[in-house]
Amino acid sequence: TSQLNLANAAEILASNVSAKQGGDINLQGLEKLEVARSLISTSTQTGQAGSINLNQADSPAASVSLNQSRISAQAEGEGGNAGGINLNTSQLNLANAAEILASNVSANQGGDINLQGLETLEVIESLISTSTQTGQAGSISLNQQGNPAASVTLNQSRISAQAEREGGNAGGINFHTSQLSLANAAEIVASNVSAKQGGDINLQGLETLEVIESLISTSTQTGQAGNVTVGASESVNLSGTLTNGSGGILAEASNGGNAGGVEINTQQLSIEEGTQVAVSSDNGDGIAGDVNISANGVNLNNGRISAETDGGGSTNPANISLNNVNSLDLTNNSSISASTQTGQAGSINLNQQDNPAASVSFNNSSISAQAEGEGGNAGGINLHTSQLSLENAAQILASNISANQGGDINLLGLETLEVIESLISTSTQTGQAGNVTVGASESVNLSGTLNDGRGGIVAEATDGGSAGNVEITTGQISISNGAQVTVSSPSGQAGNLNITAHTLSLDNGEIQAQTGGSSSQEGANITLKLTDTLFLANESLISAEAIGGANGGNIIIETPFFIVLPPTGLNGSDIIASAFAGNGGTITIAAQGLLGVGSRRSSGVIGIEQRKAVAGNQTNDIDASSELGVSGEVDIQRGIDPTQGLNEIPIDTVAPQLDQTCSPTGSGRNEFTVTGRDGLPPSPTDMLSSQRPMADLGTAVDSTQQMWARGNTVTRGREVSGQNSFSSPQPLVEAQGWIIDEQDNVTLTAQVSTANNQGEWQPQASCQGEGVTQAP
Repeated sequence: TSQLNLANAAEILASNVSAKQGGDINLQGLEKLEVARSLISTSTQTGQAGSINLNQADSPAASVSLNQSRISAQAEGEGGNAGGINLNTSQLNLANAAEILASNVSANQGGDINLQGLETLEVIESLISTSTQTGQAGSISLNQQGNPAASVTLNQSRISAQAEREGGNAGGINFHTSQLSLANAAEIVASNVSAKQGGDINLQGLETLEVIESLISTSTQTGQAGNVTVGASESVNLSGTLTNGSGGILAEASNGGNAGGVEINTQQLSIEEGTQVAVSSDNGDGIAGDVNISANGVNLNNGRISAETDGGGSTNPANISLNNVNSLDLTNNSSISASTQTGQAGSINLNQQDNPAASVSFNNSSISAQAEGEGGNAGGINLHTSQLSLENAAQILASNISANQGGDINLLGLETLEVIESLISTSTQTGQAGNVTVGASESVNLSGTLNDGRGGIVAEATDGGSAGNVEITTGQISISNGAQVTVSSPSGQAGNLNITAHTLSLDNGEIQAQTGGSSSQEGANITLKLTDTLFLANESLISAEAIGGANGGNIIIETPFFIVLPPTGLNGSDIIASAFAGNGGTITIAAQGLLGVGSRRSSGVIGIEQRKAVAGNQTNDIDASSELGVSGEVDIQRGIDPTQGLNEIPIDTVAPQLDQTCSPTGSGRNEFTVTGRDGLPPSPTDMLSSQRPMADLGTAVDSTQQMWARGNTVTRGREVSGQNSFSSPQPLVEAQGWIIDEQDNVTLTAQVSTANNQGEWQPQASCQGEGVTQAP
């Protein structure tokens, strides 16, 4: 027949009670099957239940509908094996507590459920399940061998492969569909409770996956949970939780077992409204698998990605890897965390082997690798991105509390880093805090603090442990509004702090290396290597202060220009390498130009001077003192002054140029005044020093060299015979014209060579009543 309808408690049964083979139910050639408040079942007690087959060797049925009905293949007694269910249909609809079940109760094999030829599957308030008590649960497959279904919808429904008691193994779930939607507490679950193997969940061929207030999960108690694998070419959207708080995609072990891993491959991943992607192993020494996400865009809005273990993971920590990411955005108290209690926390890696992400943004959100119990080791955080922004109490944390190792934070491939009222921190209580490394080709901007006063980049040990190092390499770094770059251990040993940049600006900012280690330990050191400018203003601080018996750290500042603005508050801007019972450190400042350094009040500019930094002194101070120990040294090395070693330039009186208005009288003499060095020495007695050649002024007189002064003649040189005689020289006249002869020679003339004589251009004047004779 082409259509089969069952209604009002109708039944199709094939069962046996012995250890023999049960019969199968085969429905062939159907176009349509409708089952309403009825039953199709194969069963056995201790034998082998038969299978239920619909169009197994034919074309798919057009539709199968179950309404408040059941299709089941069950082994109900010890030693029985459940049969399988094979439905070949284009449409399958389950509603109103409908069920498709393949189950057994013994240690034997449960049956599989195979759904083939589907275009659409819709499950509303219903169940598809394979299960066992102590045996092997069967698997659930949808179009595993064919084309993907167009859509699968689960609404307030459940698809499960479960081992419900000790010794049972859960089956797997394999869906091949283009669109998968779970809503209203829907679940896809593969779980077991014992030390056996849990089943995997594979969701492949997807374009989109939506999990709204629903759950996809593999789980175990003391066994091995399965893995969850999702492949969606377009998007995965996870939003909301169940009433118990869980929701999203999970692989978990709840009683010391081993959790599986989660792998998601998609273009866009969205995790919102309390939902999560997580692996976890609680209450024991179990381990968890990794979280591997490959997506172009990852967006968390009150969402969570986590990998958690309790005491396990010492050799196989649970890591989180985000690969091929172009943008990562966390907002509204979202988090990415890898944590442990007493084991080894995993690491968090972003594009570690790929090109850097274009942008990563954390707003009131966090990313952390933490060991929260005694004996635990924190993991590391490695972010490879071009732009990283933290704001509104966002945090990147790697921390532990015990005497063990903390994780490192590496922020590499950056162009820009912004930390606004937020924190990047490695920390420990009694152990070794990790290091922080920042590489940003353009800029690092740190501004503001959290409510607890911390903000910026910090490596700290709070209870006797050792703080890690901080190293920043960038173009421009700005620290302002209370933000800090700090390595600190008040009762232990602090690390070193190194900044390499073009410019460093502190505007109410702090750079600190605080240590409380013993005097035998080296103090924390600060090294600032700049290629342009260090700018210090508005209650800023550079400090390598030692507490207790520790020695002060060393501060090395290398910069072409060092600018310190006058103090604006109670304490001023200070550079400190002081100590209490230990020795003060060394402060070395090497700068070509220092503005405001070493200037005094009397000069009208209040700069920064070497003196003890006292709270409330309203001065800028350089302090390497010690209360009980030996004070350190302050070494300010100014650059070479190009004016040093130069001779004083002679200054001669500027006199008027040669004036022709008054010619000398018969006994008078002309006067020559130097108006500039040019090619001549400053005075007649000095040697020629200019590289310029002097013009040929005529043939030298052999008899005598003469120097003229007003009204007197001085003769020096070799003696000559005869009487010196002088004649009145002709007045000097600037050339007014020229004559070209037949040989094309040019002769300068005192008069303009025109028919109309223009005469001299100088005005006529008289001198002592005598006129000036015009030159011929």
